[in-house]
Amino acid sequence: MTPEQVHQMLMYVKAAEPYTVVDESAVAFWSDALLDTIPDDFARSAIAKHYAEHAADRLTPGHLNRYWRAHRLEKQLNAVGGSCGQSECRCTHTHCDRGFLESVDIPDAVTPCPQCKPLTLQFLNEIPAPGHREPWQMGHVAESFRRKREMA
Repeated sequence: MTPEQVHQMLMYVKAAEPYTVVDESAVAFWSDALLDTIPDDFARSAIAKHYAEHAADRLTPGHLNRYWRAHRLEKQLNAVGGSCGQSECRCTHTHCDRGFLESVDIPDAVTPCPQCKPLTLQFLNEIPAPGHREPWQMGHVAESFRRKREMA
């Protein structure tokens, strides 16, 4: 979006949040923080949807970036129809369905595809097998993977 479009967007946000400051520094910050590919009409509709929720959080550039990424991913999935959902997946998807393969160990079960869902597969390999798990054995692994996802 251009700085003028960002300014208009912030004025639109100000209608819902009167304490929002709209000046040159705010426009510069939002321009730098927003993804370059977000169109202004999408931003306006995303803002409206965001504030349509009961007790909506204060809008940040991160919200709009997240909404735009989810929108693009949804469009990709609808176009591909059956992919794993990863934006840059090297898998051919000939043996997996939405990122999962038939398990060779457990009948009628699935396992994550190593190409599509490497983190999920790594997580499952680090915890004990089903039936041998205790909650305390999985907490540190789950916490480390949660931190990795937040940093990404």
